[in-house]
Amino acid sequence: MVFGVRGLHDYYGAFKLIKTYVNFFSVLDTLHVPTMIIGFITVGFLVIIKLHLNASRAVMRWVKIPIPGELIVVVFGTLISYLLNLEHKYGVHTIHHIPTGMPIPFDVGAVIGDIFAIAVVTLCISITLGTLFANKNSYALDPNQEFKAQGLSKIFGSFFHCFPSSVSIARTAVQNDTGGKTQIVSVLKLQRYIT
Repeated sequence: MVFGVRGLHDYYGAFKLIKTYVNFFSVLDTLHVPTMIIGFITVGFLVIIKLHLNASRAVMRWVKIPIPGELIVVVFGTLISYLLNLEHKYGVHTIHHIPTGMPIPFDVGAVIGDIFAIAVVTLCISITLGTLFANKNSYALDPNQEFKAQGLSKIFGSFFHCFPSSVSIARTAVQNDTGGKTQIVSVLKLQRYIT
């Protein structure tokens, strides 16, 4: 977390936000100043990149592609943490091992409310974005067919370790503005990433 506090718990269900704030302010005395400083510098850097450099036409004429702020933060953050030995000198917690593969099973009952909320929001965004571009490009969209297609793709995909499908507002807008009309554009992008 940006503030480097200890003792935060995960809450699920009703009043999740209120419980999280109460817990946060009750453990605020465990604030770790070096971690907080690193967090604020990182967030400030990302805001400057996203809102000022990547949004500037003058910078974009010179650079041609958006500056990958998140990648820069990860690479330079890792280097700075290693070179300055932030973990041992200043007590900044670092991640030593990132597990691979599928996570261990968890209690679905504890997160069922969040699962339904995410499902409803992603379906609503999908239908809204689909309707927007259907009207823009003069084609028909059947929301019931879209719901069935997304539901079946997520159910069958879960048996083959597939990523759940969803929409991306920015990627869809860019694809539409560059003239992409079919799913072949995604296949060509995939081919570019693989090679």
